[in-house]
Amino acid sequence: MLEFFKNLTQFEFMPHGHCYFWKPEILWLHVSSDILITLAYYSIPFTLAWFVLIRKDMPFRKIFVLFAIFIFACGTTHIMDVWTTWSGAYRIEGLVKAFTALVSILTATVLLSYLPTILQLPAPRELETTNRKLQNLAIESQKKASELAIANQELERFNEAVVGREERIVELKKEINQLSQQLGHPEPYKVYE
Repeated sequence: MLEFFKNLTQFEFMPHGHCYFWKPEILWLHVSSDILITLAYYSIPFTLAWFVLIRKDMPFRKIFVLFAIFIFACGTTHIMDVWTTWSGAYRIEGLVKAFTALVSILTATVLLSYLPTILQLPAPRELETTNRKLQNLAIESQKKASELAIANQELERFNEAVVGREERIVELKKEINQLSQQLGHPEPYKVYE
């Protein structure tokens, strides 16, 4: 293994281009395809990383990050394919592929561990139905609040009317008492103020 790392920068192997017999149409088909795949693979993890940075409330952030690393590593294997077309850097390519394999296994393992939780997430239809129910409850709550406010106003008016009548009753009792005294009769009502 130590020998492997000592020879990491030694490119004694034949470049992959020899397998294509250096025929331009085959060579450039592979090279251009690998470059385009790399560009696509590199754009996906940057998009995922940007998404995770912006949406800090996003659940399962770890899986997004692992997918970004995994896809970036896959893109790097395609860059290595381009490089080994002209040089025999197969040891470095092997390390990149080993790293990609480890990240792939880790990503798959984490995804499988999240699967039961992810499957319990409500479907968009369920969320839509729940949102409609909540909106209806909010509307109903506003109606009830309006009805309660009207009932409170009526109760206040009623209380004011009752208080006004009680004051009038006290006044009438006083008048009756005064009239009774003038006529020489005992006070029929004890008035408490």
